[in-house]
Amino acid sequence: MPNTRKNKTHNKGPSPSTVSPAKAADTTASFSSIRHRLQKAPAGPKTRKDDNGSDLSNSEGESEQETADQREDSAMPNVPSDVVRKLVSFSLLLLVAPILSYFVSLKYIFVGATASSAIVAVIAANLVLAAFVYSAWNEELDPKPDQPQK
Repeated sequence: MPNTRKNKTHNKGPSPSTVSPAKAADTTASFSSIRHRLQKAPAGPKTRKDDNGSDLSNSEGESEQETADQREDSAMPNVPSDVVRKLVSFSLLLLVAPILSYFVSLKYIFVGATASSAIVAVIAANLVLAAFVYSAWNEELDPKPDQPQK
């Protein structure tokens, strides 16, 4: 029986071999002109304004490097090191505690019962999360100075 199906090619745009060299050169030139304009564009406004709209510019003038450094500093939040330490320690505990509790309960408590051991692992994960929320809730970010007693 002869093959009656015709091979259909789907046109998904011009293949790289059909693009003319002149069109490729024109596209490359337009990309390079865009890149050139972006490199020449100013980084931002030269003057800073406060909440009332008054200029806060320095009388001596600030260099662009100083302004860029100030933008980088303002982009990074000031997080105390003990907060980061607590977050990392609870993250590691959240990784280790459920896995450890699963295998310990599987081998020593519920011998071979995987469903019961999985429930123990879920409870361990929830306990770690609850402990993290409790410690974060009771954390003092801005300790108040001791007031003299009268």
